[in-house]
Amino acid sequence: MRASSRRHAAKTRRWRLLLAGAVSGASACTLSGPGLGQGPPTPDLPTAAVTRLNMTGRALKITAPLLLRDVTLGEVEMTVAPDDTISLPPERLLDLLAMVVEPKTMSTLRAALSALPSVGPGDLAGSDISIVYDAQALALQLVLPDTLRAARDVQLGSMTPETFGTFDPPASTSAYVNARLSWDHVARGEDTGFADPVLFMDGAARIGGVVLETEGV
Repeated sequence: MRASSRRHAAKTRRWRLLLAGAVSGASACTLSGPGLGQGPPTPDLPTAAVTRLNMTGRALKITAPLLLRDVTLGEVEMTVAPDDTISLPPERLLDLLAMVVEPKTMSTLRAALSALPSVGPGDLAGSDISIVYDAQALALQLVLPDTLRAARDVQLGSMTPETFGTFDPPASTSAYVNARLSWDHVARGEDTGFADPVLFMDGAARIGGVVLETEGV
């Protein structure tokens, strides 16, 4: 009976070791993945649902800025339909586009869009120009290739421009002095009483064409 009990206990220990090894192996397979082992890659998480712009069931009118990168071209009143379709007034949109779009392309856009009651982003298809609504910034982003941007005049000037206006000529002899006094009193602490006063002074003097400036404490 004792020998049978020992054999039964030894088999039980072996089963426990086998079960422990199986659990360890299962854990290793669960953790394995890219960067962790040879197991299968972790499946991608589902992407978040697209945020709706208009959930009221009726058309909304919103005033939003039209941006070209970080530059605000102006504000435009856009209409957001219940299906999130965006439409813009053509006259206002063309006026803002004329600020940055080169003349030949603007002529084509005016001919195509001026007669429309409203302009949607799809109406700009084929012109290499697009407008995207940025829900986080609450703004319309204009995507404009550099080849379609209007040329701009850059005015260059001297680093020492001429002085405009009339001024009184300086006196042949003049001077000034400013003085600021600071005097502290310590009520509590190791060194109580009045601290040494601190005097700040600065001034200047003109004698003929020579000007002297000074400051000190």
